[in-house]
Amino acid sequence: MRYIITFFVIVFFLSLEASCRVVEGTVTSISTNKKGHNIEVPMGNVLISDGYTVCKTDQNGRYSISLNPEATFITLTQPDGYKATPFFQKIINGLDRYDFPLVRNSESVKKRFSFGIVNYADSLVLSNTLKHVGDALTSRNADFLITAGAFYYGADSLLFPSFWSVVGPKEKELRPAFYSFNWGGVHFVVLSNSSRKAAQAIEWLKSDIEASGIRIPTVIVNNSVLVNSNPILSAGGLSFNMSNYNIKAVVEAGWNANIYDYRGKLATSTIATAPAERGGGDYSPAGVKLVSVNAKTEIATETVLTNVPSKVSLVYPTDTAEVENEKIRIYANAYSSESKIEKVKAGFSTDGVAFRWSELNQLSGWTWSGFLLTANDSTQKCFIRVVATTSRGEVLTDEVTAYIKPFVPDSTRIEAQWYALAGNVEHHKPIAASFRGTLSHKRTVSGLGSTLYSSPLIADSIAITASNYDAEGRSRLAAFNLKTGKSFWFYFTKEAIKNSLAFDRGVVLAADVLGNVYALNVMTGKPVWTIAINGVPKLNVTGGGIAKNGLYYVAIGQSIYAFDIDKGVVAWKTERKNSEGNITTLTWGNGVLLATSNIEGITGYDALSGRRLWGYNDSGIKVYEGNSSFSNDLFHLTAGSYYYRFAPQTGEVKYRAKLPFEVSASSVPLVLGDTIMVGTSNSGVVAYNVREERLLWKSEVLPSIINTLPNSSAKMKTVTASPILVGKYVVFGALDGRVYILNRDNGLAQKESSLGAPILTTAAVAKDFLILSDFSGNLSVFKLNL
Repeated sequence: MRYIITFFVIVFFLSLEASCRVVEGTVTSISTNKKGHNIEVPMGNVLISDGYTVCKTDQNGRYSISLNPEATFITLTQPDGYKATPFFQKIINGLDRYDFPLVRNSESVKKRFSFGIVNYADSLVLSNTLKHVGDALTSRNADFLITAGAFYYGADSLLFPSFWSVVGPKEKELRPAFYSFNWGGVHFVVLSNSSRKAAQAIEWLKSDIEASGIRIPTVIVNNSVLVNSNPILSAGGLSFNMSNYNIKAVVEAGWNANIYDYRGKLATSTIATAPAERGGGDYSPAGVKLVSVNAKTEIATETVLTNVPSKVSLVYPTDTAEVENEKIRIYANAYSSESKIEKVKAGFSTDGVAFRWSELNQLSGWTWSGFLLTANDSTQKCFIRVVATTSRGEVLTDEVTAYIKPFVPDSTRIEAQWYALAGNVEHHKPIAASFRGTLSHKRTVSGLGSTLYSSPLIADSIAITASNYDAEGRSRLAAFNLKTGKSFWFYFTKEAIKNSLAFDRGVVLAADVLGNVYALNVMTGKPVWTIAINGVPKLNVTGGGIAKNGLYYVAIGQSIYAFDIDKGVVAWKTERKNSEGNITTLTWGNGVLLATSNIEGITGYDALSGRRLWGYNDSGIKVYEGNSSFSNDLFHLTAGSYYYRFAPQTGEVKYRAKLPFEVSASSVPLVLGDTIMVGTSNSGVVAYNVREERLLWKSEVLPSIINTLPNSSAKMKTVTASPILVGKYVVFGALDGRVYILNRDNGLAQKESSLGAPILTTAAVAKDFLILSDFSGNLSVFKLNL
């Protein structure tokens, strides 16, 4: 019995010793004098942490800290103007002293600086994108890099000279999960994914920020249990209210979507980025985020797209140059991943030799615009050239031959409506027209941001588009006069609108990525009503909406909402507890609403009451993401490599076919009898007879300028747009930046026009006009030659 007691006493004291283990060390600044000798200067007031508690060095640079038994690293918070080599050390049994030398670093003391955020950096190590990312950020003068998601340890020197990483589960034994550093007067706090409980994470976060100083501008880089940038975090009896601190932004490292939720100068903004090599979970394009901080610690962001070749394209004019007040308006798109476009100029010539030049102004991340002076000579042939210069001195050019034509105002009202994706709530609106298969480019206007899947709406002579993240980080809905190209109105939204707009009863309807819903008067742009859906997670995917019979339907997060357009209230909502939002657009047919979900599959709802009529998520019918149209009293859905026909009221599967290609998630099928025409992930647009299981034709496009596919890093031949039928021609835009016009019978190209930027949206038709939005935020109007 005595031996047993002695054993437990020994174990107790050993445990007590382990739990009370104290380590110490010094922090010194090392410099070299004129004689070449190293001089060590003690550094006081420097933060030291074991990832659980935080202490400071005294005036002699000394510290001591009681280790948490679970601690694996000692970290130093790198001060402004210094570089720690290294900033962390692995805790070793039996070693109780950990010293940290610092060297001067003039870069980290700058009051104006920028840094890059790379998501899922592990996928870059074995690809050419790794070098492209480094080149892109270097050319844009980034000072350091934050790698988010899993990161292949040891590839840091290949990527960027100065980097900080948010570690994944595989790296937590190699690098610290919780640490902080200072740069340019801003305190950065990194919270990585770990097994640590929420209460422990909150306790360390508070300790670190309070030790640094609660009024010091702070950026939290979060990939831990503290999710969704909630303003008040609480767990285990502890709470953390962001409004009590000077937190400028939260970088959500675990989100793979492009988001910049700017809340104003006095509030915390949210920043996230898609992976650098593949599309985001919301099908946003692959890229890295460049974050700029000015002397007032105000933050701005820019998405730097990856693997985009250096190119400039003259967007307008291309065939006919309209002259108004002896000026021609010029629009050019220019972009390069590896180097920033510094300037673009345009030249006018009557002989192709001597040019009169004019500098263009940058309107968006891609678009530059300005004026060229000329005369009102309707017979004059002219040459227009654009020249772009990159930050590395590379010179890019493009040139067209055009004919000058005086601008003639046209006050004729276009009595036409295109009020949903592909024209109507059924997403099936073939246009009967004597179209000859050629276009004349009438005009281009800029929305000043970028446009993803928000296809343009047409209400009489007004075209409405969504444009996101302009030079000041703002997003907007914008309306233009189709005949003149003049701005009709614009309305700033709280966040980006990435998917389909809707129109009904004189009201433009849209929902942003944060779940804010907007109803705007189509003539004035003034809000009829707005609603903020509470409880929507910050990482939310808002689908495309439609409007019918006074109700606006849209999928936000896990629920589908129906809003009464006249009253501005929620008429009904569904509760899809096991679903995930996606980018597809709802479809209406015979009073039934068809919705798809990443988990719940396919569901039919009564459009008036929201009652669930039927659904499939098993029995071999399981949809990850699919889009549908409605014609001949049936729903037609393409998803993955399958085609389905459903009866609207019962959900009975009338027909099912395996397709020899993968369809694009955002493209709705154009159905003509037993033939479907649809955009694909890697085969352009195809026409396929589902009864005969026969490929009629395939129109391959060029490789995509940007990559939006979440599960692929390859440059594929993707069409996200829905093909529309105009007369006997199929019309669509592609991610290669081109507008295609194909003969519907054989798929042969009748006409191709380049807009110089990826086209993700579906075209709209109003009388004899074709309207397209592209990724640069431009809205281009073409005349259908009838």
